[in-house]
Formats: sequence, structure tokens, C-alpha cells
Amino acid sequence: MHPQPGYYSLVQFCPDPSRLEAVNVGVLLFCPASDFVQVKLIDGNDRVKKVFGKEAFHPRALDAAKRGLVYRLEKTDDRPRSKEDLERFVGARADNVRLSEPRSLVVDEPQQELEALFQKLVIEPARPRARRRPPLVPELEALFRNLKRDKRARLNVSVEVPVLEKRINVPYVYENGLINYVKPYYFPAKESSAENAAMVLAVEGDLLAKHLTADGRDQKLVVVTTFAPTDRNDRLRQRVFGVLEEYHVQAVRPENVTEYIEQVQREAH
Repeated sequence: MHPQPGYYSLVQFCPDPSRLEAVNVGVLLFCPASDFVQVKLIDGNDRVKKVFGKEAFHPRALDAAKRGLVYRLEKTDDRPRSKEDLERFVGARADNVRLSEPRSLVVDEPQQELEALFQKLVIEPARPRARRRPPLVPELEALFRNLKRDKRARLNVSVEVPVLEKRINVPYVYENGLINYVKPYYFPAKESSAENAAMVLAVEGDLLAKHLTADGRDQKLVVVTTFAPTDRNDRLRQRVFGVLEEYHVQAVRPENVTEYIEQVQREAH
């Protein structure tokens, strides 16, 4: 088919015309040269409900209004024959299902163009899946996934901190006579931020160490440390390690990660 002029309008649901807020529920494509007039509507009213709430419309009434619009445009004498006819039809709509002002475009295949307009302007785009962050310490992740497979560890456990009455997420948990909550942590280069993070972890670890679990077992927080590069790295590390170890938190230094992994491999049960 040769390219031809066309016009499209969005079919919109507008519960309160004074607010000029609308949801696209369909699209109309009109090609006068080939007498093509067709409307494609979205199935259901989930998008309308999501935007305006279920109190803003009656599903049966909305469905009837959409069907009535399609019938008038495609089946009756109201069917537009020219651009002016379409503009008059659009201008005459006063209820909550209406058409946007027609816009022009060049159409090669009307049916394909209608589908393309529908996908682009009406269908809500799928949200991209959030990328899973890579683990802070990949070798630790590999260890605990293997331990979990052997039923010697658990992953992503929510733990309640006594006294504070708050829950923290712990990536890795294993037992070796007591319960070890293993949490890799990246300390930023800014000293105040790193120290504040260390103090929070210290308080959480101290409270866990001082209180038994609900079934009467000892528990401990283990922080596997990583640090942002900084010219004050040695001083910052010593402050972080000092705070953590003062409050009964085992701090695994970056240079000792391999040794710690070997220890967990031996002891976890």
C-alpha cells in the first residue's frame, strides 16, 4: 500500500474534566484516502483503577462508554469521512471517555500502524528488572551458597536486634556452637560516614552478643570489612576495627578474608 496521510487520537478516560487528568485507554487511527477508521482499546480497567482508584469509576459503565465510542466511530453515520469530520466528533465529546485532538502522520499499513500506536501510547511500558548488585566479597558469597546447598548455612535472614526492637537483614548465617551473623560491609572514604556506620554496627553487635536468641542460644555479629581507597586508609581502618572489636563484633580484615573463609568451611555445621 502506498503511503497516505492519517490522523490518530488517543481514547482517554477523564473522571474530572476540570482537573484535566486522564488515562489512555485506547487509540483511534483514521486514514481518509482508504476509508480506514478503527479503534483499539486496552482490555480491562486495571490502569484506570491504578491511577484514579476504584471509587473514580464504575467498571460496567466505563466498558459501555468505550463500546459506544467504538460503535459510533466505526459503525454509524457518525463515522468520520474527513479530517474535519473527525475534529467535529472530537469536539463534541463531553463525557469522561473522550478523544484527544487529532494528530497527523504518514501511514504505510494502517493495521500495523494502529498496533504500533497502541503499543507505544497506550500499553504501560514494562519496568526494567532491577539488576542484582554483585556481592561485596564474591568468594564469601560462593562459600555460603555452597554451605546452604549442604544445609550448613542460611542466606538473607531477618534478625531482630534486642532492646532496639528493629530488624536487620543478614546475608549469611552459620552455626559453630553459636549463631554467627555474617555481614559484609563497605566503609566509605569519608571518615565521619565510616565511623558512624561502625558505631551502628557496634551497637547492633553488642546487643546481639549480650542477649540470647529466643531458643536460648548465643549469637554474634561478624562484619567482613571492605574499604574505599583513601590517603587516610590505615587510620580509618584502625578506628573502624577498634570500635567494632570494643563492642564484641568480630571484624574480618580484607587481608584475612581467605583465612576466615577456611575457618567457616571447617566449622560450619
